[in-house]
Amino acid sequence: MKKSNIVILVMLLIIYYAILYKILPSDKTVFFNDTNMSCIVVEDNIIFEDNPVIMESNNILISFDVIKKYIDPNIYFDENENMVVITLKDRVGRYKINSQTATINNKVIYLNNQLKSYNDVVYVPLDIVKANYDLNAEYNKDTNIVVIDFKNVEHIKGEVIDKNADIRTKPSIKAPILSKNIYIGSKITIYEEFDKWYKVRTESGIVGYINKSYVKIIYQNKTNAIAAEEKKKEEKINLTWDYVYSKESYKDENFDATGLNVISPTWFSIVSKEGLISDKGNFAYVQNYHSKGYKV
Repeated sequence: MKKSNIVILVMLLIIYYAILYKILPSDKTVFFNDTNMSCIVVEDNIIFEDNPVIMESNNILISFDVIKKYIDPNIYFDENENMVVITLKDRVGRYKINSQTATINNKVIYLNNQLKSYNDVVYVPLDIVKANYDLNAEYNKDTNIVVIDFKNVEHIKGEVIDKNADIRTKPSIKAPILSKNIYIGSKITIYEEFDKWYKVRTESGIVGYINKSYVKIIYQNKTNAIAAEEKKKEEKINLTWDYVYSKESYKDENFDATGLNVISPTWFSIVSKEGLISDKGNFAYVQNYHSKGYKV
């Protein structure tokens, strides 16, 4: 074989393998939780380090540090009293380590599970966490993950529609697989959107990235959304623009115009290139027109 042909063949082989490497997805699989220790997923935040969870026979304990960082920055540990203090709008709870009782607004209550301390780390029972905060918390035995969601935070939901769906460690077909061949119909929570990918969490707590082509968006509360849209259509806006040249220009007049429901006064204007605002707002103006049934 001629030397030139060998060079061409080598170049073609290099191009071939380069194309294969770029196009073919990685089939490498890794474990989401590759340790024997339990972990916590708060929404899409994965917490492995520093033993965030302690599993006892009938009790799950969450580390104080995890609660303070991801759930309640105002939770407090009193070292002198060896006590965790949880301060909420309507109550103050005081929980001593290794005590079967606690106080809520100075009233004694009995606990099913006690706070513990392991290796100088304070742990709060999951039932106490759930009792004090507006969240859902579940333990998944298969993945050894405690999954925590905030009830007042809504995320888009999705459904897997392809039997070849994989969840990967990064938004790339070259990234390792965390969960392979997810069942069709599996529900996922969507947290972020990229070019061709979603950052998602499975019902078992696995957080990773899935190609958009494998997912169908589930539109929740569709009935409520339609009703709200219909209501918007019914509420027609009939607005007038009321030129106000100074604060003193307003007089409590018996203005009335059939069919109007919104008054828009010219109260604010930019008066310099630095962005200085001129304010001609008048609270009496608002009170007057509100009393007559207008929106301002």
